[in-house]
Amino acid sequence: MNPIFSFSIFRNYFFQQPKIRGFIARRLRWASCLAATSGLALVSLVQADEALPEATIHVDASHVLGPVNRQVLGQGIEAAYGDGIFTPFGSSFPWMANKIRTGDGLWDPEQKHVYPEVLAAAKDIGLSMLRYPGGCLNHTFDWRKAVGPLDQRGDWLFGVDEYIEACRELHAQPVIILPEYLQPLDQLPQNCAEFVEYLNAPATPDHPWAMKRKEWGHPEPYHVTWFELGNESIHGNHNVRPFVAYSPEEYWSPTD
Repeated sequence: MNPIFSFSIFRNYFFQQPKIRGFIARRLRWASCLAATSGLALVSLVQADEALPEATIHVDASHVLGPVNRQVLGQGIEAAYGDGIFTPFGSSFPWMANKIRTGDGLWDPEQKHVYPEVLAAAKDIGLSMLRYPGGCLNHTFDWRKAVGPLDQRGDWLFGVDEYIEACRELHAQPVIILPEYLQPLDQLPQNCAEFVEYLNAPATPDHPWAMKRKEWGHPEPYHVTWFELGNESIHGNHNVRPFVAYSPEEYWSPTD
């Protein structure tokens, strides 16, 4: 029997909740701004007083449309410092340090490679991409603290270079999120450019961050292809002070 999923519950409950309707309205506003940049038109699907008809969707799980793109079988790791994100601003908990020491349990900092059990499990499930340095932890991720000699990084034993090495061991494509709330908005492009330079530029005098990468034992560019700018930027930088949250217009518009 083919599975049947009924979505009439949305009309009966979810869309009647003010908080959920407000959330949908904010998401549509963000989508409208992003669509405007690519010349697309977005029509609001939710009107405050519009009666929503019931609908039933039938899914035929036996009908194969085609092969699955293996790149969707990825995983994210939490490997940054969470002060003000997952802990109150100005405080830290011991379990937070584990994220930057071991990649939240992925990395053996003594042997400097992925734990064998993790490697075996990743290969067993066909892991194809690895997202770094986390979801919300990315908001204030200072990548400059996660590079350089290990003896100068404190607890940060699983940093950018270790992450790249982990991806190579796992045969996974790296996916790196560029931090959007680390510094003022007008400084964001420069910070992102320097991070990409560290990862991908040749080690020549006109690329000082790439020269540092070479000095620290990694002469060849990493050739990272996949990047994201921010993670769920709509909700701001959580409990970090000062609190910052971009409007949709600030997020997509160019800076001077």
